[in-house]
Amino acid sequence: MINHDHLLAQARRLAKPPSAGRPKQADLRRAVSTAYYAMFHFALRDGADHLVGSSPAKRNSKAWAMVYRAYRHNEMARRCGQVGNPPTPLTGADFGREVRRFAAEFKTLQNERHRADYDPTVKLTLSTVQGRIGAARRAIRLLTKAPAEERRLFSTFLLLGVRSDS
Repeated sequence: MINHDHLLAQARRLAKPPSAGRPKQADLRRAVSTAYYAMFHFALRDGADHLVGSSPAKRNSKAWAMVYRAYRHNEMARRCGQVGNPPTPLTGADFGREVRRFAAEFKTLQNERHRADYDPTVKLTLSTVQGRIGAARRAIRLLTKAPAEERRLFSTFLLLGVRSDS
């Protein structure tokens, strides 16, 4: 299983100030990407746990893995952009602060990951990267404080969205 805490720790190691000179851009780029993947895999695990079950002894592990693998990066980011005030279209969901903050940070960090991974001209700074890692960590912690039913609705929305023709 991919552990989001381990990914965040790896991102922090990559974004450590060097003993001399500047940090390597490759390390800073990987740190941004790894922080994003920490959020991504947290959302996948949270969704699979809420939709199939969190207890390995009581859930169907194949169904859990299917749900985990069914989430898609771009769809999640697009749907995260729809979370906020007013309520999410068609779901009627007025997500609380915890979900809104996670969704906003997810979308921001995915954009930053795309820049870090694909824009050869971008120059990242250590302080900016450390800030993104901290924001990812705080967003994950905040989402864990949201009510379980709201997290289940958010997980379902990220996975399935809503039909616009209904």
